[in-house]
Amino acid sequence: TMNFNFVFGNTFTVLAAGLLDPANFGPAGLGGDTIVFLPQVVEITPNDLVGVDMVLLSNSAEALSACEQIMLAEFVRQGGALFTFSNQAAIEMGPRFGATPSFGGGGNIVTWQNHPITSGPFGTAFGNESFFFHRFFEDVGPGTPFATEAKGAVGAAFEHGDGRAVIFCDEEWLLDFDLVGCGISSRDIEDIAVFYNAVSWIMPAGPVDFVPPNPCAVDLNQDWVRDIFDVLAFLDAFSSGSAIADWNADTIIDIFDVLAFLGEFDAGCWFE
Repeated sequence: TMNFNFVFGNTFTVLAAGLLDPANFGPAGLGGDTIVFLPQVVEITPNDLVGVDMVLLSNSAEALSACEQIMLAEFVRQGGALFTFSNQAAIEMGPRFGATPSFGGGGNIVTWQNHPITSGPFGTAFGNESFFFHRFFEDVGPGTPFATEAKGAVGAAFEHGDGRAVIFCDEEWLLDFDLVGCGISSRDIEDIAVFYNAVSWIMPAGPVDFVPPNPCAVDLNQDWVRDIFDVLAFLDAFSSGSAIADWNADTIIDIFDVLAFLGEFDAGCWFE
């Protein structure tokens, strides 16, 4: 059985142990400050990111929700660090940083490109490497590719606001072992160097003071998506005479509240 829990699972034990090794990360380490694992969460909420400096994401049982994607991008914008590595990584987080993912599978040969992630304190990766199934970026947008294949980038680095993010479209390149039907490891010494270099590259210079953003007013069902369900929620409040529907705050619930809500709805939300 493969357990993809990065800290407590059985698939990334070598990498997890290396992050805690003071020779790698610590006052005298190669890659930056000491790393301490915090308890993992089932769902990423805004408050979960308070007091956090870095987020590592691999395979998860469920895709990231729109709210989770928005919060992670905002976390990076405020100075946080994000490293996500899975087949779905570019699909889930790429657009939040201006990149365009592919929904198809990539080729077998991946080429390392010149970047601090491929040539850093933990070593250098160069030339080609054979990968198993993975996806890729159609366009990395403002990002910089550090691993490519014939169809596009497989790994890309992003500087977003005050923080940094690394997105890699595969997880098998880092696995401890093989399990037919679940994953086949292609990890070698260069991959380990790239992983630790990536962690070092995204590491914030100091503590991250993440402030959860205010939700968008017209996102009435608070799912961090502006859609028809928010309009229906407003109309339901309007029909029942709820104070929520007094959108222009004149103590009268009337057509002008509907117009005010729709005007603000059409203007969009900050997170889009």
